[in-house]
Amino acid sequence: MKYDYRYIARIVLEAETPLVVGGGNNELSTDRPVAKDANGLPYIPGTSLTGVLRHALFTGKLGDEKAIQKLNDILGYQDDEEQDKSLGSRIAISSAHLIGKEGKVYDGLLSLTDVTDDFIDHFLHLPVRQHVRITHRGVADTKEKGKFDEEVLYKGTRLILEIEMKGNKESSSEDKFIFEEFLRVFAHPDFRIGSGSRKGFGRIKIKNISQQHLDLSVPGQRNIYLEHSSCLDSPFNGDKLMQVENGKTKYIRYTLDLKPEDFYLFSSADKGNSANKEDTADMTPVTEKELTWDNPDNPDFSEELVLIPASSVIGALSHRVAYHYNKKKGIFADMLPKGKTVQDYTGENNEAVKVLFGEASKFSDNNPGHIGNVLPSDVFLKEAKNQKKLEHVAIDRFTGGGIDGALFNENVINDKSPFRLEFNLDNTFCGAPENLVKDTIIEAFETALKDICSGCLPLGGGTMRGHGVFNGSLKKIEDGKEKVLYSDQ
Repeated sequence: MKYDYRYIARIVLEAETPLVVGGGNNELSTDRPVAKDANGLPYIPGTSLTGVLRHALFTGKLGDEKAIQKLNDILGYQDDEEQDKSLGSRIAISSAHLIGKEGKVYDGLLSLTDVTDDFIDHFLHLPVRQHVRITHRGVADTKEKGKFDEEVLYKGTRLILEIEMKGNKESSSEDKFIFEEFLRVFAHPDFRIGSGSRKGFGRIKIKNISQQHLDLSVPGQRNIYLEHSSCLDSPFNGDKLMQVENGKTKYIRYTLDLKPEDFYLFSSADKGNSANKEDTADMTPVTEKELTWDNPDNPDFSEELVLIPASSVIGALSHRVAYHYNKKKGIFADMLPKGKTVQDYTGENNEAVKVLFGEASKFSDNNPGHIGNVLPSDVFLKEAKNQKKLEHVAIDRFTGGGIDGALFNENVINDKSPFRLEFNLDNTFCGAPENLVKDTIIEAFETALKDICSGCLPLGGGTMRGHGVFNGSLKKIEDGKEKVLYSDQ
């Protein structure tokens, strides 16, 4: 078949939450570094973008064999039984590279001026997130070695990529529609990039899409295509700024508008690094910078902002979901069937937790695992600036006196500014068994969210010392309709 049409688009993405696209390499500084180019700068490989695009498109067309066949004809497919029937892709997606000051794209080798630029230096030394697996007892899982860390790209990071599709004259109208359908996937509010989407990472928004539709049988348009550079920093004279609609969502959205009752602390793994040693503490809030674009030609990094990592909230939430689900199913610790233990009904062994928050693959049991159906988002607290140092000492239970060497302190957030947590629940329940009672799981999830709003489920560290109690309201948005599930008013 003669492909004499080309559909080309340049897309500018902005990270609404931090991004994590793993590179698969090992580094001494972190367990999970992000993918980096020859300059040591983070980027998103085209293969990763193609994978998430393909997954999003096929997931949305499940059950429609005609649509699946059409997607296979465009994206290509592998026929394991008859190699001659395999088909190459008509879509080519470039890697996504950083956009810097004055719109410069870093997809080539850096100059000496670039290396000394403070903007570039931030991306050569990325933030590192700390994670630890928590058991049903609420403590670190030392047996499974649950402690690890990973690099992330800053919230506000902008990247640019290019997507090109081959077409022919006979099906030009259909090809144009399909190409714009691909672009709508990138613009959809549910679309996320990279790993950790169930830990709050990977949410993006479209800043710009410009596109060209070229008929190579026309000499003038053919010359435009031949002169088109693969360098993403080169000019791109798109026909128009494409406005893509967000489209319908398959997610139920939950919003929690919370206000702290007192102190709270989502702790980092590092001690305070203040120049004044008196200001340092053994436990400090986790903070992270954000890239801002108030001046599009001169993006700037914010001060260190207090962060509520979605992974910390999900950890506490999953244990409370297991509690409510077991309660609804009549499963109690003192009434377990013979041969069963508490572990058999908690963590990934709990049906609700497994469906809502995912399940790790267990190759020994021929279980491929599956991703969760709850998508949270990190929260950056721009208003939370006040901290207070609290001194503590461990008490000897026999003497009632302080234990030698057990003195420690912590910097807690002492600010009652309100903030919002958001959760998206995929109501298709991907990966769930067919006989699953969805209503029971949703009810357990919503009850756990109400516990946060009523102060019954504290969040963060030091909850046994009275930290992390919040009060607020819970709203549910489904099919465009908003419903208040709980309010402390």
